[in-house]
Amino acid sequence: MPRLLLFSRDRSGLDPASATADRWRLLVREGQELVFMVLSPISSEWSEPGLRVIGSGGSVLLVRLVRAYLRSRRMGVFDLLSAQDPLELGLLALWFGKKQRIPVEIQDHGGFFDDQPNGEPYWWVRRWLVQLARRQADVIRTVSPYSQQNLKKMRKPSVSYWLPIAPHDRFRD
Repeated sequence: MPRLLLFSRDRSGLDPASATADRWRLLVREGQELVFMVLSPISSEWSEPGLRVIGSGGSVLLVRLVRAYLRSRRMGVFDLLSAQDPLELGLLALWFGKKQRIPVEIQDHGGFFDDQPNGEPYWWVRRWLVQLARRQADVIRTVSPYSQQNLKKMRKPSVSYWLPIAPHDRFRD
């Protein structure tokens, strides 16, 4: 049975009645197990067949990252790691994947690979993290067609794909 570990920041997924939890349920396929490690001050968890959601706990980001790493390590072997962003979660996934010899997918939900400054504080540090993730990840999934074009030009990683997120009905108008 394939096991996938996904690092996320989406705290709403810690509530099994949330829309996020419902979306995560859609990802579960028969015969596979998804484990979501959510970086959050909350350390609660819930599970059902094929799906386990765990809050890392910790009051500051560094503590959450260390707890997520340690908790993930105790859960056994995974077939794939996926990080919701190429920044802190991406670094965590790359580090964990290298230690455990597991392929790593980095998700780009914010156009990080567009190679355009976005006005965020410390963008230069974030840009360095993005380039590190680009070079080290086995696969990159992006929602931005511009990021996909840029990744194809750079040819690293060898596998990248564009998978847009369907717009929510409330934005239709």
